Amino acid sequence: MRIDFVNDPDQVYLLQSFLKYIEGYDTVSLTGVFDQATFDAVSAFQVKFQSDILTPWGLTQPTGYVYILTLKKINEIYCQTIYPLNDAQQQEIVAYKALIESLRAQGINPELPPGYYGGSTSGGEVGSGTSTGPLAPIVGEATSTPKGQNIRGLAAAIFSMPKGVGNFFQCLWELLLILVVLYILASVLEDVLYSDLPENTKKRFFTKWVAVALGLLVAIAIAWALSEWCLILPFALALLISLITMALYPQRSAIKNWYSVKSAAIPMPPASITKTTTVTTTPDAIKETKTEVKTEPAKVETKIEKTELKK
Repeated sequence: MRIDFVNDPDQVYLLQSFLKYIEGYDTVSLTGVFDQATFDAVSAFQVKFQSDILTPWGLTQPTGYVYILTLKKINEIYCQTIYPLNDAQQQEIVAYKALIESLRAQGINPELPPGYYGGSTSGGEVGSGTSTGPLAPIVGEATSTPKGQNIRGLAAAIFSMPKGVGNFFQCLWELLLILVVLYILASVLEDVLYSDLPENTKKRFFTKWVAVALGLLVAIAIAWALSEWCLILPFALALLISLITMALYPQRSAIKNWYSVKSAAIPMPPASITKTTTVTTTPDAIKETKTEVKTEPAKVETKIEKTELKK
C-alpha cells in the first residue's frame, strides 16, 4: 500500500486502525483511503523500527511505502508472533540493498527532491516536505526504466549462493535427483522409439538429448515459479551443455568413422596360423661342443699345414 497506489480500502482501513489504536497516531482517520496523514504515520512507524524495516533495504530514511518489512513488523506487533520471510522476499531485499550501496559507491546520493511524497509541513522531520524516500526506484514501484532494476534484481537472485550448509546440500540433492531422472527418462524414450541398430544411431542420439533439453527447460520454469533460485543457474548450464553436445554431433560422428576406418586398415594376422620353433639339445651334443672347444692349438696348426700342402 502507498499514498499514490490504487489500494484495497479494507486493507487501508486495517492499517489505519493499527496506526491509530495500537501505535497511537491520533492524526490518522479511519477512511480506507491512504491519505497524507496515513503516509506520515507510516513514515514515523518506519523510523521507530528503522533497524527492522529500513536498514535491511539499505535505507536511512522512511519511504511511507507499506511493503514486505513494514507489513511484517505490523503483523508481528499485532499478532504477537514472528512471520519469517520466504526466499523470494529475502532475495529481493538483498538485491535492492546491493543496488543502493552501488549507487552510493558511485557518489550518487539516494535522496529524492523535497516534496516528492507531498509532505505538508517544514523542518526536515517525517512528512515535512523534505525527502523521505530513496532516489533509486522503490521495489514494486513503476518507473520509466524498470528494466535495468529488474534485471539486476533477477541476476542477484540467480547468482546468489544458497544460505547455509543445509540449504546448499538440499539444492545439490534436488539438482542431482532431477538430472538423473531426466537422463533415465530420455534413455528410456530413445529405446522405446528406436531399436538399437546402426541406422538408428543418429535418431537415438538426438531423441535422448532433445528430451533432456526439453526437460531442463521445464525444470527451469518450475524452479522459477517456486522461487528455487539455487537451481536455475545449474539447470541453465546443463541445458547449455546438452545443446553443445547436440551441435557437436557431426564432429563426433566424423571422429568415430575415422577410428573405424583406421582400425579396418590395419591387417591382423590370421588366428589359425601359428609358427613354432623347437630347439632340442642333447647331452651328447653339449659334450661334443665342449670337446671341440678344448681342442689344442698344436693340432689345429697341424691341420692347417696339411691343408696348405694339399693345395
